[in-house]
Amino acid sequence: MKPKDERIRLVPGESFRLLQWTDNLQAVTVLAADGTSTVSAGAGHEWHHHPQMELTLIEQGSGTLFIGDAITPFRAPDLVMIGHDLPHYWHMRQPSAGFALQFGFSAEHPFWQFPETAALRSLWEDARRGVRLYGAAVQNISGLIREAAVQGGMGRLALFMRIMAEISTV
Repeated sequence: MKPKDERIRLVPGESFRLLQWTDNLQAVTVLAADGTSTVSAGAGHEWHHHPQMELTLIEQGSGTLFIGDAITPFRAPDLVMIGHDLPHYWHMRQPSAGFALQFGFSAEHPFWQFPETAALRSLWEDARRGVRLYGAAVQNISGLIREAAVQGGMGRLALFMRIMAEISTV
């Protein structure tokens, strides 16, 4: 089956998109840095892909994750990095809740000009097949994502960079 081509629109003036859902992946809320939110149709419940990378945090629920050519069970809390254009689908067995950070850092993106980002390069390569994060990183990153949901401007960007820093240590 060919995956749906999802077109992600970043909020103007923001470098990443933060989504939250509280019941199912069909109804997600886009949380803007200015404190506003917009309900949107989610695609996580169907086989899809998008050019942006995605860091998905499942805070409630369980089911089966289809990612690329892998099929694996998941149970909250679960944290997965999905590479750009990697087809994926979350089959939930019950109501679920969580967050997703969506961002695009192509090889030409200025982000990679910082020498400190070198620690992320191998993870970005691994994310082309999907990466599940474990242990203390899940707890630490979960807290940072929840904090980013209520922050704006530079504070939110700083939290995003702290999330990237935490990911670089796994």
